[in-house]
Amino acid sequence: MRVDLLPTTATGMLVHLIEECAEVQKAATKILRFGVEATDPKTGMHYDNAAALLDEMVDLTRTLADIKGVSGL
Repeated sequence: MRVDLLPTTATGMLVHLIEECAEVQKAATKILRFGVEATDPKTGMHYDNAAALLDEMVDLTRTLADIKGVSGL
């Protein structure tokens, strides 16, 4: 995550929060659809969907910490 690109306004931070929530939702949905571990039948590539969910949850936690105490929220 590039810190220099993070939003600094209350509106920008809320948009960032919404984006991070959507990424957690997408990762959780992949587990429901494809399982905790999955293999793409076309490419044979292996995916650890649990690790992907954890990564997204870490990003969300950081975003929540960033917006704590921001004026206007």
